[in-house]
Amino acid sequence: MSKCLLAVLFLCSFFKISYCQSGGANETSALQHARQLYVNSLSQQAGIYSGPDYLGYPHPVKDGHPFFLSAEPFKGEIYYDGIQYKDIPMWYDLAKNEVIIQRYDNFSRISLHPERIRDFSISGHHYIKIDETASGRTGLAKGFYDQLYHKKSEVLVRRSKDFLINTNIDGVWVSFSNEKNAVFIRTGTEYKQVSSQKSVLQALGKYQKEIQADLKQTKIRFNKEREKAIIIMVAYYDELNSQL
Repeated sequence: MSKCLLAVLFLCSFFKISYCQSGGANETSALQHARQLYVNSLSQQAGIYSGPDYLGYPHPVKDGHPFFLSAEPFKGEIYYDGIQYKDIPMWYDLAKNEVIIQRYDNFSRISLHPERIRDFSISGHHYIKIDETASGRTGLAKGFYDQLYHKKSEVLVRRSKDFLINTNIDGVWVSFSNEKNAVFIRTGTEYKQVSSQKSVLQALGKYQKEIQADLKQTKIRFNKEREKAIIIMVAYYDELNSQL
């Protein structure tokens, strides 16, 4: 066993003893700190770097790219195999529904095992996983969903891209579609897919006139900023409900 790992195990024991002596104070922060020390100590041997190589696509990409927001990586956070990793260069491939991270060599990439991912955050967007159990309970398809809003009610977005393999006299290449976003609202236990302002109001059910008036005051146009408008509408719905 390495000296580094022994040191981390000692620190974990220290935090545990400290927790017992303090009657439970600061348990969460202490254990999180110990876990982060453990992650840092593993360096290139960290569990998150043990996935298969990301192979990309079988032909050169001519139009677009498969990733969320940008073809360049973002530094994000991910909860993987029971450990929270921070400042990880990562991409989210919307065509394959895969989370990709950069290896330590800053060249090759790893495709993470989806069953080991609980959630991840990238460029201010928090993605949660709907697994087989949650899919059966919610009626949502399995996969990752961008959690735009989560209080009493919830707004989720399933983002995706399609790709085509094109062939002509110049060769074979891959092209990607624009991002497609399916939005779901939950006010109780049931998720409803929405697209128009009218469908959002119908999904919310109550306070339709009040919600319309509130959105109008914000001067946000639904057709131009759909997701932002939906968040405002659902948040105001929760606010009105909380006043009962």
